[in-house]
Amino acid sequence: MMHLPTIIIISILLNSIISSFLMSLYVLKKQKTYLYWCCSCFIFVLAQITAALRAFIDLDFVSHYLADLFIIATPLAAILGIHAYNNTERTKFSACLGVLLASGVILLPIYSSSFGQLYTTTLIACCFCYAAYALKTLHLGRITHFLVLQICFVVHAILMFCQAALLLSAPTSVVDTQQALAVILISHIVLSTCTALVWPVLMFLESEQVLTDLANLDPLTGLLNRRAFLNLSATHLEQANGCQKELCALMIDIDFFKKSE
Repeated sequence: MMHLPTIIIISILLNSIISSFLMSLYVLKKQKTYLYWCCSCFIFVLAQITAALRAFIDLDFVSHYLADLFIIATPLAAILGIHAYNNTERTKFSACLGVLLASGVILLPIYSSSFGQLYTTTLIACCFCYAAYALKTLHLGRITHFLVLQICFVVHAILMFCQAALLLSAPTSVVDTQQALAVILISHIVLSTCTALVWPVLMFLESEQVLTDLANLDPLTGLLNRRAFLNLSATHLEQANGCQKELCALMIDIDFFKKSE
């Protein structure tokens, strides 16, 4: 199995770089979706650092309680980032803040026990399920490449539910579950980092497609404009010449197209 401390260090470095990159995109484009995802990456870095302190200091409030709150806040910030894409994050901000504050109260008496870890794991799984749903509700025309991010969320949720099941069965199980929990932890770290990498790439692809549509489609009818016709005809002409085939074009003239009734 891969060395866990090495994975944590690499993840901290990558998420720090991604967070800085997303902040630079927010400063450049002024889109809040980048700001929320920047916060999500940065909070995840804090969660890993505080959780890693368990190996060096005996201070459960920092290494367990604060770490759990940071871990819970990570997907909540990502959810706000998804809603910020279509400017609906204001309606969800109070709900996400309420979940975080309620978690702070619930975890306070149980953070040092297995119940605290079970609560955190289950809540994170629910957050990733909702994130996959929220991404689906964006109704994007080019949903194909966003399917990658949805898959990441669903797989992440499944892993967290598996971890919750292992935590529930641990007291009565005769099989050592520590190895399986370690594998899930590594998968959680890797998936979180991959998700952080995927989001800005998908945003770039979506923005490029939007610009392409604006350049090639008529905003009133949704039909191809003159620019798109010339590009498309040049492509077909080149293909016809390469295959030594004939090419024909049909022109239809519509009289009084702009005349109102």
